[in-house]
Amino acid sequence: MKWQTVPVAEIAKQVRGVSYDKSQVSSNPNQGLIPILRAGNIQDGSLLLNHDLVFVPESCVSSQQLLRLGDIVIAASSGSLDVVGKAAQVERQWQGSFGAFCKVVRPTSDRIDPRYLHHYFQSSGYRRKVSSLAAGANINNLKNEHIDDLEIPLPPPEEQRRIAAILDKADRLASLQARASIIGKEWVGSVFSEYFTDSESYIEISIEEALESQMLLLHKDGNHGSSYPRAEDFGADGVPFISAKSIVDSGAILDSLVARLSEEKAQSLRIGWLEPGDVLLAHNASVGKTALYEGQYQRALIGTSLTAFRPNPNHLNSHYLLHYLSSPSFQSSLAADMSQTTRNQVPITAQRRLALRIPPLSKQEEFAARVMSADRLSGKRRQSFRCIDALRKSLFGALLSP
Repeated sequence: MKWQTVPVAEIAKQVRGVSYDKSQVSSNPNQGLIPILRAGNIQDGSLLLNHDLVFVPESCVSSQQLLRLGDIVIAASSGSLDVVGKAAQVERQWQGSFGAFCKVVRPTSDRIDPRYLHHYFQSSGYRRKVSSLAAGANINNLKNEHIDDLEIPLPPPEEQRRIAAILDKADRLASLQARASIIGKEWVGSVFSEYFTDSESYIEISIEEALESQMLLLHKDGNHGSSYPRAEDFGADGVPFISAKSIVDSGAILDSLVARLSEEKAQSLRIGWLEPGDVLLAHNASVGKTALYEGQYQRALIGTSLTAFRPNPNHLNSHYLLHYLSSPSFQSSLAADMSQTTRNQVPITAQRRLALRIPPLSKQEEFAARVMSADRLSGKRRQSFRCIDALRKSLFGALLSP
């Protein structure tokens, strides 16, 4: 027998985000101003409370819109379907609010445990549901009724607390693994910076030039044009469809964040197919995230939020390219191109103007060899991270069966 399910509206209420004029916004804190969270502050199931904030007058914010402990902040509207539905809980007291493109789900009943509710909004079932509901022609929106009508399994309170405690432990373990991966990535980045200081033997070439010469790398993006998959093409099973939200800060690709595209639709797509060694760059939503696709799936596709670079092994090493795209100088060039657009993205046309500095292949391979031991350790961490992620993915469903 399964636990009963209830609509979210029975155990929580929604609070709309704060509206304000651009003239009222400050980028610096000051007396009489309230910090505002936006969709970009929701990352990997957590809230970034001290990063990329804007500040608005207190008069813009009602008492109901001040965030409370246990609130779930949700990205409700965006031009990117990867962003819509991202959610995270307020886990400590914080004097602030949230913008109009977000909404809050606030528990109102003692029938629901706040941490259990948090884990529901991190579940793969929730993500699939909201992706389907939010899909729109021009901009993707989660309406109030979309959230209110979501059916959440409701075990007894004691069971909810037990489930939440187990999932919290899995989250802490995953967080430790992620932190270890980030430290390892930072170490390799420092080695990269030290190793490639002598640039006399480098050549500098644009990605567009590389495409024309077809010598240094092959470039492929996941823009499928008018045939791009729609919400109804996704489900619980199928071909892995990797997007920017599938990549966490450590550079790992999390299976629980990878959508599944129907076999029929996948077969109709001619571009966007990945091969082991492809280097992924997020140019939409979480701009600048990078990852190395290691062939962990038999077949996989990428969405429009990612670009895949396929190095020619005779001229370019995948590890060099990965760390080049992750380097501060390249990330700064991405930020400069992004600042010239009205959306949080770097257009493909701008990417093709980016310069790529290439040292001799022998030097690239020396770098790869120097960090090989770190790469092996990182590979073990990534595999462990994927196992923990798979465990978290299955726990929520498994623990709901009494």
